[in-house]
This record gives sequence, C-alpha cells and structure tokens, in this order.
Amino acid sequence: MVSQLFKSSIQSQKRFLATAHKQLAVEGKYKSRSAPSNFKPKKIEPGVYYQPSPSIPSPLQKTPNAFLPKKDPRKVETTEYTAADISNMPPLNEVRDKKYNLTAEQMEEIKALRESDPYKYTKKVLADKYQCSEFFISLVADTPKERLDDMSDRLATIKSMWSKRRAQARVDRQKRKESWYQDA
Repeated sequence: MVSQLFKSSIQSQKRFLATAHKQLAVEGKYKSRSAPSNFKPKKIEPGVYYQPSPSIPSPLQKTPNAFLPKKDPRKVETTEYTAADISNMPPLNEVRDKKYNLTAEQMEEIKALRESDPYKYTKKVLADKYQCSEFFISLVADTPKERLDDMSDRLATIKSMWSKRRAQARVDRQKRKESWYQDA
C-alpha cells in the first residue's frame, strides 16, 4: 500500500512538471533568443578606446586628448611643457658618445696580446684596457684556434654531464628555432 502511494505521488509530480513546462513554453516565459544567458556583444570597430576606471570619477580625472574627437570642446590644444621646461629636463637615458679612439698601432697591439696569451687577454679584459666594446675587440682580433678548441672541449664536457631529458630539451629547442626561420 505504501509503495502504491509512493508510485502515484511520483507519477503525479511527473505530470505536473510536464504540464508546467508546456505552459511556460506556450506563454513565452522563456525565450531562448532573448534569454540573459544568450548574450551577444555588439560589434566594435577596431581602434584604441579609452575606458576609465568604473569607480566614481574624480575632478582630477580627464579624458586624454588622444581619445577625444577633433571638435570636442574638452580638447585642449596646448602642450603641458614649454620649450624651456624640456631643455631643463634630464635625459631619460645616459647619452654616450661613440669613441673611435684606437689607432692602427693599438689595433696591432691588441692582436699581438690576443695571440700571445688568449686566456689572460680575453675580449673583456682588452675592452676595459682600451675603453671600447667587446664586439670591437672581436672585429680587430680573432680568437686563436687553440682557445676555440679548448672552449669547445669544455662545452662538450658540460654537455656530457647533461641528463637525457635536458639533452632532449636542447634538441627540441634547436628544432623550434629552425622552424622559426622556416616560418612554419
């Protein structure tokens, strides 16, 4: 008897839900096209847009001139700094003049030092001594063959201590670099 009551209550709930759903569909309570969950954003033209913070605007906040239309009355045409102000401002980066201070004799001396003891007279040491860049030293004097061989042996020793995972990662990195140049 209890089981029959239980079954009948379940069946009546099913009937109620089925009719309620049909009534909603008929009355237009739920429309899939205009439902809030079916949000369709408006199409925005490409460009740069100024979006101020969503807090209360302060009197100090103003829209930058770049985002205002040409004929907007809020647009101010004056610059914020005068020429005198700009001339008194410090530069953002240190301005360095290029030095072309090496003579032919000094270049020959660099070559001789590099050939005599390449381990003592590295590019960095010579660049500091002659006050030029390491790149310029590499243009003036090539690295001796014995130093190149020693450096490649040291690199091979370091690579031999790599794990399989690191070695594979290096191979993969090299493949990625090659694919960059193939534009793949």
